[in-house]
Amino acid sequence: MVFSAILGGVTSLIAGNKAAKESKRASRAQERLTREGMAQQREFFEKAEGYLQPYIERGYEYDDYYGDAYGLGGKEGQVLALERYKSNPSYALLQDVVGDATTNVKSTMAANGMLRSGAYGHELTQKIAPIVLQDYYNYQGGMDAGARRGQSAAGALAGYTTQQGAREAQGYSNIGQIQASGIVGANNARQQGYQNAMGY
Repeated sequence: MVFSAILGGVTSLIAGNKAAKESKRASRAQERLTREGMAQQREFFEKAEGYLQPYIERGYEYDDYYGDAYGLGGKEGQVLALERYKSNPSYALLQDVVGDATTNVKSTMAANGMLRSGAYGHELTQKIAPIVLQDYYNYQGGMDAGARRGQSAAGALAGYTTQQGAREAQGYSNIGQIQASGIVGANNARQQGYQNAMGY
């Protein structure tokens, strides 16, 4: 009877210790999987960040160009904005259009004997000014669109950053709960083994 009680107590202690080890092992596996999930989320976030970053950087550039075109960079900025505009491919095409319009107006005025009159300058201005201004407004619109794309990308990245921060905080909170659960589970298993061994 005594031997049977001792054997039962030892068996309870062994079973309790084994259950404690299994509880710790399960919590370590759960923690490892949680950390792997967090690492994968971080990898996805970094990919999204990499995709958006060029748009953000270019958006800053466009925003600066746009500001220069509207005088926010002072006279120096306006000169720079005009130089940028003149280096734009549409400006080169515009010169051909302006050249053709000038030739047409000149021919018409010469045929009517008005080449050296004020009408020539007036007619030329009427033909060319709207074309030049429209091209420049289109150019400014392109800069505005580029700045807006950058702003949109920055907003998207800010949202992803907030989400990623929340996910990581939740992940660390989960890991803390997993670790605590493993400790509590192991202690409970040992405690139960001791109680069984003592016959309580």
